[in-house]
Amino acid sequence: MEFKIGDRVKNKSRGFGTVKGIDGGDYAIEFDEPIAGGHSCFGLCKENHGWWASGNFIELVKFTKDDLKDGDIVTLRNGDRLLFIDDEFAELTGNDTDNDLCYESDLSDDLTYDDEDTEYRKNDIMKVERPTTYGIVFERKEDKKEMTIAEIEKVLGYGIKIIKEEK
Repeated sequence: MEFKIGDRVKNKSRGFGTVKGIDGGDYAIEFDEPIAGGHSCFGLCKENHGWWASGNFIELVKFTKDDLKDGDIVTLRNGDRLLFIDDEFAELTGNDTDNDLCYESDLSDDLTYDDEDTEYRKNDIMKVERPTTYGIVFERKEDKKEMTIAEIEKVLGYGIKIIKEEK
């Protein structure tokens, strides 16, 4: 099978990834997670995420509506972005959007809007983004509290002896 750049693929031993480059019959795959022995495929992939593979070792991943997970952000053909949660789609923008997509049941299995009328093609899902890591957006830092030995002993309820810490 021939693949094209951007195809989502699966390798049995390395997991899921995206085709980032093609060289003859070999494909530069950027895997979702770092892989043992991975590299950047000459800068096409994130460091330690890349691997060259022939088409015999990868298979095309078909994404269906059953693959949607809570927290996924979908982009529709008309550019609207929606949040998927509890089998429903919620608007992200706060502006009036021009879509009719409300529920997972509004979709065909291939993520197209379940209506024959071409006017509704604007509701087809074109991209699904999934948060994979969380970064700290807030963390409270407490200032150090100055205390005397007597105050520490009172808090602890017993006496203490200060010793020098070895390095």
